[in-house]
Amino acid sequence: MPSKKIFLLFIPVTLLLFVGWFYFAISGLSPDYTPSFEKVKFISSETSDSVFLKSKVWGVSSNHQIITISKNGEIPFSPDSTNDFMFKGWSPFLYKFENDTLSVFIRSASNEPENFSSDITVVQKILSNSEMMNLIDNYKEKGLMLFSR
Repeated sequence: MPSKKIFLLFIPVTLLLFVGWFYFAISGLSPDYTPSFEKVKFISSETSDSVFLKSKVWGVSSNHQIITISKNGEIPFSPDSTNDFMFKGWSPFLYKFENDTLSVFIRSASNEPENFSSDITVVQKILSNSEMMNLIDNYKEKGLMLFSR
């Protein structure tokens, strides 16, 4: 009889230990669904004015992205079309900064924000799909940087 009581006590304790182990194993594997951010700062060589190239990636499978060119360097951020250039989607985003000009090589242009004023000039160079694919192959040789793909 005592062995039957020990056996009946052993089953729930084992089950509790297994459930506890399973919970901690799974909780360590669960993904973090918070957005991720990236930022690059550009400073005018003639004034102290600056602009920021920022990206925000979010979603269960990190399948949403927005890139902004902004005067505001805060991270995390919420894009504002009246103050920021906004580029949505996963197209490659190539850029070059020289002589206080930020040139961006993109598939589709952003609207010019009404309240964006800077000593740094932003130039949007819209490329066709084939031009973008050719540029992706040799962007480093052309002195460009890849911000996002």
